[in-house]
Amino acid sequence: MDALEVPETFDAVVGRYVLEFNPNPAAMLKSAARLARPGGVIAFHEPDWNGSRSNPVAPMYERCSDWIVRTFKKVGANPYMGQDLHSAFVRAGIPAPSMALQALIGGPCDDLSYVDLVAELGITMAPVMEEQGVVARGEIDPATFRENMLAEVQRLGSLVVGRSEVGAWSRLP
Repeated sequence: MDALEVPETFDAVVGRYVLEFNPNPAAMLKSAARLARPGGVIAFHEPDWNGSRSNPVAPMYERCSDWIVRTFKKVGANPYMGQDLHSAFVRAGIPAPSMALQALIGGPCDDLSYVDLVAELGITMAPVMEEQGVVARGEIDPATFRENMLAEVQRLGSLVVGRSEVGAWSRLP
């Protein structure tokens, strides 16, 4: 962001799922803010895995969520960036943001559910999980993992709550 040169400033600077992968989110926000005009909006949307859970406990869903969080931490990402947005804005010298939180909640259904999303993320991340020693090689079988997780949630009658999605926005002075 520091190297980005633009001929004029913008009305808004928006980012989604970028601060969680940055080692210094406040510095990135400060760099982003220089791209906005006075009175411009700074808005970022980040996940927070603290809220992910199931009831009754669906072991595969819980285990996969834990694997995802552990893998993010091992590669230097912040799986809880959503809850850190307020302090990152303030440390960047941006006025304290307004914030909102949302999470998907439900069980398996005919439509795409949050169970599907977590299972698919687990499948996508499996090579990195294996490389980082979070799961054993082959522990996530892409051919059956999603279906097995859905079947378990269905059998147990579990309700799953997905990771929180947190938005923060502020207007520059």
